[in-house]
Amino acid sequence: MISELARGVLTFGIGWAIFKSLKRVFWRSPLDNLPGPPGGSFLAGHFNRVFTVDAWDYHKHLAMTYGSVVKLRGVFGAKALFVYDPKALHHIFIKDQHIFDKTEGLGMGGGPFRDLRRTTSETGKMLSSVFSGARMRNMVPTFYDVTHKSKEIDVLDWMSRTTLELIGQSNLGYTFESLAEDSKEHTYTRELKKFP
Repeated sequence: MISELARGVLTFGIGWAIFKSLKRVFWRSPLDNLPGPPGGSFLAGHFNRVFTVDAWDYHKHLAMTYGSVVKLRGVFGAKALFVYDPKALHHIFIKDQHIFDKTEGLGMGGGPFRDLRRTTSETGKMLSSVFSGARMRNMVPTFYDVTHKSKEIDVLDWMSRTTLELIGQSNLGYTFESLAEDSKEHTYTRELKKFP
């Protein structure tokens, strides 16, 4: 039993090494031409240095040494693109966001900020009448009133509550009382998170 398990692990390891070697010879990634720091662990790559609480010095080092677009090693040696360039970020997140894939790894739980299955055009059609320019001008005083009610917030839960309250008060003329200090989550908010 042990020898078969050892043989299977050894066969997998050799096959994986051959595959990686052939892949490196015959397939070149567009990211191979970008500068990036050497090393990084196999399991975490450079992510263990990039995504820590005190990583700002490392970010500054990357930007000063390698420029605004950097190739990093990700989990299990995968190549990752790290972008600092404001113009590129504008294209990725604002102007041409329909071209770029959305990843589940960037989601933050249920609610309006997490709906990755809906396309941008579907969401835009659904919210276009609510957030038109004329309506937004009338909403700003309400935004200030709603956002100044609470002092300390749990971002994940409270941003969804704030969004619902802003839409409710400014467009529907209804308050869900979801930002009161001792309020529980409104039934509509809870059901909205379950909606696909």
